[in-house]
Amino acid sequence: MFARLYEKHNPQPLRTFFLQERSELPLNNLDTGEYFIRYQQLDNGEFLDSESIAVSENGQKATIYLQRGKAPAPKLHD
Repeated sequence: MFARLYEKHNPQPLRTFFLQERSELPLNNLDTGEYFIRYQQLDNGEFLDSESIAVSENGQKATIYLQRGKAPAPKLHD
């Protein structure tokens, strides 16, 4: 699937990547803050959002399970 990493409340993606089913992707060198992954199912074109990822000062290793559900339409301006 096609995916992008976003910082919460920022409409610009930080990273873009492809993921294979059941694969792992280390996200290194992230600043303290909250992030999420918006991904597109390649079979039907549906966009979905992951749960929030909180990164503390000490860093964090997290497992994110991507699942089905509608993502909100991206905001271009606040």
